[in-house]
Amino acid sequence: TSHEISKVELLTPEDMRSLIDDDLVRAHRKRALSPDNPVIRGTAQNPDVFFQARETVNPYYLDCPDIVQKVMEKFEKVVGRKYELFQYFGAPDAERIIILMCSGAETAEETVEYLMKKEVPKNHFTIGINDDVTHTSISYDPDFSIEPADRTRAVFYGLGSDGTVGANKNSITFCTISGQSR
Repeated sequence: TSHEISKVELLTPEDMRSLIDDDLVRAHRKRALSPDNPVIRGTAQNPDVFFQARETVNPYYLDCPDIVQKVMEKFEKVVGRKYELFQYFGAPDAERIIILMCSGAETAEETVEYLMKKEVPKNHFTIGINDDVTHTSISYDPDFSIEPADRTRAVFYGLGSDGTVGANKNSITFCTISGQSR
């Protein structure tokens, strides 16, 4: 997320090295543009030839998910962190699902976890609107939070503006180092 600053768990150089195939690196470098090894790329083509050439790369796109998953499995063996192309979280008998990427998934997962502890879900409701027509409003607790008590959230205004990037990053680093934030 562009507005999030999180701690990153770095890989060791040894871990990175074990994930790189030297033969593939050499093959990639052999394809580099060089006057010693001339090739023609990007010539002028009519649409029929261009699109035939475009179709030839489709197998690479089709193979990509399997390759990425295999690399993720290798990464897990080396580093111990598990990643998958898709991860399901929720009730096994769910009738509806949400498909999310990135930080929105964490919010949805926390919400699903909380809601799964409830006895009966309430469907078709509004919050924050006094619905006096269909009477679907439910009250809410403005102090409600599913975050751990030891988590601190802060809003830094102007992050990205002139002069504030460095100042805010220093403040965030100070808060993190002093144990005030996680």
